[in-house]
Amino acid sequence: MNNYVVGLVAEGAEGLSGHHARDGFTMLIGDEASGMSNQAYEASQGWAKHKVFIGNPFPCHNFFKRGVEAGDLLEVA
Repeated sequence: MNNYVVGLVAEGAEGLSGHHARDGFTMLIGDEASGMSNQAYEASQGWAKHKVFIGNPFPCHNFFKRGVEAGDLLEVA
């Protein structure tokens, strides 16, 4: 099994699609998640088995804010 870490700034959904790890552990860490687009989040759904999003949900109107408001995301102060 090969392990690796890739750090990138995704300008759009294309930058977050197509990552594959045949036998591996895949994780997306989204820093400043309030600035991530819904399209980038959706592109990661196909490959990221685990996800961690860090950010302030205000003022934004994306997946991160909806998740916090719905109680689907853990808030750590």
